[in-house]
This record gives sequence, structure tokens and C-alpha cells, in this order.
Amino acid sequence: MRFDLTDLRLFVHVAEAGSITHGAARANMTLASASERIRAMEDALSAPLLERNRRGIRLTSAGTVLLHHAWIVSQQLEQMRGDLDNFGKGLSGHVRLLSNIGAMEFLPVPLAAFLSAHPNIDVDLEHHGSGEIIRAIAAGRGDIGIVGETVDPGAELDSFP
Repeated sequence: MRFDLTDLRLFVHVAEAGSITHGAARANMTLASASERIRAMEDALSAPLLERNRRGIRLTSAGTVLLHHAWIVSQQLEQMRGDLDNFGKGLSGHVRLLSNIGAMEFLPVPLAAFLSAHPNIDVDLEHHGSGEIIRAIAAGRGDIGIVGETVDPGAELDSFP
């Protein structure tokens, strides 16, 4: 049994339209192509999915089960697109921000503005001594560190004044 997403979308359109003709049009497909795809799905399942008549179609029991799963797959695809769109736009993620105590008093306003502008980014804020922050960033236990001392050039970290 092999169905692709085009098959599943077509089947949903046909079921919702109550007609292969109208379902094919909704799927931007010719009637011949749509009919061929549905017959291939039925052959792969060894079961009829539709009862065809002059007034349209009616789902069989197998067709009802397939429609249920096709809707779930469609919903999951839409959810996946939405979730991944945010990553593609750089709008989702998790940031571990480490700061020394001296810089903590200056972070609330810019951090609140950042979080307001990027609601799908989670920021974990921790305070540590500058030396511990440098070691944590170098070891990958933090993403951004705010320190009050010079970073050792051998630490292979980017630093900004």
C-alpha cells in the first residue's frame, strides 16, 4: 500500500465534494488523472473506497477509515509547516543566556522587548561569575554570555566589547 500526499489530498477533496469531478477540480487535477489515482488506491488496498453513482460518490467503510486518517495527516502537515516556518524565519528556538550579576540589572528592558518581538523564542537566564560563564559557553552549556572580564583568546569564543 503506497499513497503519496497528492493521493490523500485528492481523496479528501473528492470526499468533501461528494464527486470525483468536483474533487479533481479542487485538487487542480484532470478528471482522468483523479479517477486513475483513486482506482490505484483501491487496487493497492484491494478494497473499494467509493461507491460511484450518477449523482456522485458515497464513501465505503474503507473510504471512511481512509478519510479519517487522511484528515489527520493533513492536519499534521499543516502543523509541521507552521512549526518549521518559524524556524526558517529564525523565529523559534531556545537560548541559554548567562550573565554576571553586574549586567543583570540592565537586562530586563531589552530582554522584555526581545521576547515581546519574538514570542516563540524561549530564553533561560542564569547568573554566574564571569569565569564560570566563559567556561560554560566554551563547553556548550550556554549560548550567550555577558561577562565583565576579558575572554582568553585561546577559548575559541567570539567576544564583543
